[in-house]
Amino acid sequence: MRFYERREVRDALAYLRLLANSNDTVSLRRILNVPKRGIGDRAEACVEVLAARTGVSFWEALRKAADAPGIATRSLKCIESFVAMVDGLQHLVADGARPDEIAEAVLTRSGYLAELEASTDPQDETRVENLGELMAVAREFADERDDATLSEFWSVSRWLPTLTRSLTTTRRAAW
Repeated sequence: MRFYERREVRDALAYLRLLANSNDTVSLRRILNVPKRGIGDRAEACVEVLAARTGVSFWEALRKAADAPGIATRSLKCIESFVAMVDGLQHLVADGARPDEIAEAVLTRSGYLAELEASTDPQDETRVENLGELMAVAREFADERDDATLSEFWSVSRWLPTLTRSLTTTRRAAW
């Protein structure tokens, strides 16, 4: 499996995409309950109904989840916690934090890294290493550009999977 196709890397990039564009519903839904935070399918469906009824984005509906028909109190608390976490991360972006600092904050504040580190599954140790590699890419990007932003990092990183596949294909053809 290629590096950028791994679940943990795709999850981390989904967080970063969401921070770069809060209307990215695909990324938002990917990470809404990753790691598990008590936001189940039923709560997600309630928020979707609210979004459809009020004509707002899924992200805006999450912000107004208390108005979602049939949403459970426990789910509402979990959604409010998630929204607060994302808002805090968005403040880092707005304040011009470096992409590697934002990526580190995402992995820490979301609980993603802690969940992997606490796991006894040997694959999760590899996942932690893969996230370390992603962090190294973000750090290298930020070090090369004094005023690097998350949007710039995302613009470059979204092409990396294609570039990686292209280089792999070119190398194989050369052998």
